[in-house]
Amino acid sequence: MDIDIDKAIAVGAWSFIGVILLVCVAGLLMGMRTRRQRQAAEAEIAKKDARRWYEMLGDQLKYLKVGDDEVAAEAVATAADHHAVAAAALGKAKKIDDFRRVRYNAAEGLRYIGAVRARLGMTPGPQGPPPVAPDGRPMYEEGYRAAPMGHNAQYEARGSAASLNTRGADSVSR
Repeated sequence: MDIDIDKAIAVGAWSFIGVILLVCVAGLLMGMRTRRQRQAAEAEIAKKDARRWYEMLGDQLKYLKVGDDEVAAEAVATAADHHAVAAAALGKAKKIDDFRRVRYNAAEGLRYIGAVRARLGMTPGPQGPPPVAPDGRPMYEEGYRAAPMGHNAQYEARGSAASLNTRGADSVSR
C-alpha cells in the first residue's frame, strides 16, 4: 500500500478549510436568525405603542363636542386628519420607523385635541397613553419599576429622564 504524503496533506488541509467554512456559515446564519427575531420583537412593541396612541386619539375624537366654535371645529378637523393619516400608515406599517410615524401623527392629533379642550375650558385631556410594563400593566405609580432594580435599565422611575423615552415624550415637543 503506497500512500502519497502530499495528497494526504492536501486532502487534510482542504477538509480542515471546509469544516472551518461550515462553522462560519452556520454562525452567520444563526446570527442573522437572532437579529431577525430581535427586530420582529422590537417591531411588535412599536406596533403596540403606535396602536395605543392611535386609539387614544380616536377615543378623544369620538367623544369631543365643540358646538358652534369654528376655531375649535377646525382644530378637531385637523386632529381628525392626523387620525386618518395615522390609520392609513398603521395599515401599511411593517418597520419600526413606520410605527413611529403613526405614533407621531397620533401625538400631533392629540396636541390639537388638547388645544381644543383648553379653548373650551376643559381639562387638557390625555397627552398620550401611559407607559406600560412588559407584562401589560400600566405604570401609574411614582417610582414604579417594571423589573427589579438593575435588572432592566429601560424601565426607570417615572420621574427620570430615561422614563421620558419609554413614555414616548422624545417624539412630542411642546
